Amino acid sequence: MALLVVLTVFLPLPGMAEEPLLPSDQEAVGAPLPPAPAVPVAGPSSEAVAAPATEPEDPAIAPVAAAGQQVAAFCCGFLGRLFQFLGNLFSRICEFLNGIFGGGGGWTGGGDGGGGGGWTGGGDDDGGGYGVEPPDPPSGGTGVTGDIPGDKATLVAEIRSKFGVSMRDGSARWSVASLQAVYKALSVLPASFRKWNRTMTMEGYRGGLLGLGEVGGGNIWIYSGATMGSSGIRTIIHEMTHNYQGNSRVVQAWRAQFWGRNRTSSPTDYGNTNYLEDMAESVSLYYTNGAWLKRRDPARYEFVKTHIMEGKEF
Repeated sequence: MALLVVLTVFLPLPGMAEEPLLPSDQEAVGAPLPPAPAVPVAGPSSEAVAAPATEPEDPAIAPVAAAGQQVAAFCCGFLGRLFQFLGNLFSRICEFLNGIFGGGGGWTGGGDGGGGGGWTGGGDDDGGGYGVEPPDPPSGGTGVTGDIPGDKATLVAEIRSKFGVSMRDGSARWSVASLQAVYKALSVLPASFRKWNRTMTMEGYRGGLLGLGEVGGGNIWIYSGATMGSSGIRTIIHEMTHNYQGNSRVVQAWRAQFWGRNRTSSPTDYGNTNYLEDMAESVSLYYTNGAWLKRRDPARYEFVKTHIMEGKEF
């Protein structure tokens, strides 16, 4: 009986279907495997399989992403401009202090003597001082036509609208007489000269300092120690010239002619400081007392007339 049971396990009984030991989709161990089906590879003559299409972008996200990029660009630009402004401000403050205490940098100042700048005294034979203060130009000699406004508000408004210059009160205030002198000068100076000037600020008395300006900077500071009249308007023209010195072509021509190998002395002691102060002194004298400058230094007079004042004489 036991033998029969064993035989029924290993030998199929009649009428029983023979079943494979392994599923039909597998091969017996040790049997050779059929070759794998060839996978088509894209080649020069075959078509590449197209990449699966990406999921379309949500239309609502695009405006948000664009706005984010704009905000990021604005912030970067704003921060860049802010750092540049702060750097320039710090540089200006340093130059301002250096101009007052050290006389260096791009700032130029004018004082009333003692080596601080401005118009030093001395006779005509002692090295270039004025000797005697040059007188004001003759009345009407500037060629101004029409009435000059007589009140401060109108003067400030017209100087701004006609000449593009803002007159500002700082620690001191512009007087009507001072503003009238500025209005008179701006009315006759060539536009090519005055266009370099943007603001004029009146500050309180500061020792011997009369004026301060930055070469090509567009802004000047006049100190209340510079009274109006001949010396006052001369201070303003002097500082306006420093703004005009942003015109490097004219400045280099001046330097080559008067500060080159055949250097000649400036009409004033302070003008002998350097070629920039020399030019500023000569231009201010050209306006306030051209006849004196023409006698004293015909070459400088002619240069100012031809290259700076467009042939205008005062």
